[in-house]
Amino acid sequence: FANGVGLLDAGENDGIANTPVGYTADNANGFLDRPNYMVDPMGWSQIGVGNPTFRNYFGNNGAVELQWLRRFNGGFFVAGAPNHPRPADRIVTLPDIWTPIFDEVPISLQTNSVTLSAGTGLTTVSIYEDADFDLQLDPTEDRNGNGILDLNSSRVVLFGRDSRWPDRRAFVSHVRTISNINGQNLQWIEPLDTTVFQVERIRVETQQRSFSWMLTVRQTLGANPAKANVDLVVFHNRTFELEDERPYTQPIGPAPAPGMPPAPPNFPARTLAFESGRPDSNTVIVTYIDRTTFPFIRKGGYVLDLINANWYKILDFNDDIPGSVAGTTFGVLTITIDRPAEGNSSLAVFMRGVVKVFPLGAK
Repeated sequence: FANGVGLLDAGENDGIANTPVGYTADNANGFLDRPNYMVDPMGWSQIGVGNPTFRNYFGNNGAVELQWLRRFNGGFFVAGAPNHPRPADRIVTLPDIWTPIFDEVPISLQTNSVTLSAGTGLTTVSIYEDADFDLQLDPTEDRNGNGILDLNSSRVVLFGRDSRWPDRRAFVSHVRTISNINGQNLQWIEPLDTTVFQVERIRVETQQRSFSWMLTVRQTLGANPAKANVDLVVFHNRTFELEDERPYTQPIGPAPAPGMPPAPPNFPARTLAFESGRPDSNTVIVTYIDRTTFPFIRKGGYVLDLINANWYKILDFNDDIPGSVAGTTFGVLTITIDRPAEGNSSLAVFMRGVVKVFPLGAK
């Protein structure tokens, strides 16, 4: 983390942590001018679906990426299919959430399969089908016959009794990952000892990878030995729209930010969204234009200082509309954060689905 060694250059996929545009190199491994970055395999993969322009940096204005915070995939991608979620999904998501699909009394049990009645529809049983990583459903891949490319896994939980414990009143259970569907047979790879196990009912469950993570890394300039502070950001049902990475700023007259109109009347006298060293440094002020660009903000959520790569918890916020300029209505959000700002910054990002940010300390 301290020098970025081993992180892939997402543009080349060559395994070399090249220096991003606008950075100063330190032996092509450390970044001196803007030393912060993200390890975000899932974001790198999914934010680039349809437009890889936004893949290599976190943050965009809807048209281009903003080259403040470099994003790396950590090596978890498919060569030739960078938008495929499978490698990132397997490393950054929590695999132990399973949603029940149905319960059934089976007709028969075999070593590697269970047979269900003809009336049991198996099209809802998701099996990972994209064997060639092309994100298209090929004729030989549709193993559950629903005409949809399924990327989630399912398992079967078998409840029954074991003849080795004839006096045991409670059920015993076995769990098998479903590898294939053949007619009314659910099949798996690991064999089951049917000489001692007698199945009485089954439950089919599909995996839901709802929780995921990414890392935010802040390198310490000039440290010897090199070090970095790392935050683990946990999401629930993370979304990957460009709006989730849109920064909000504060256009303040008479010299507003490039591309932004002058500030409306009665605008708060702050030149930056985050300002350290002030009595009100635990307050963040940002603007939005009309309600169409209202940020994804909530009490108890988080805001990211895009330039300094610090996360802050949102304790409270006020929404106000002080005026308009040339027919454009501005809104102002005054946000109370959980601690004084640790640096000056003009860019704030509000992401949906952030559950918790865990500081991991120096690494």
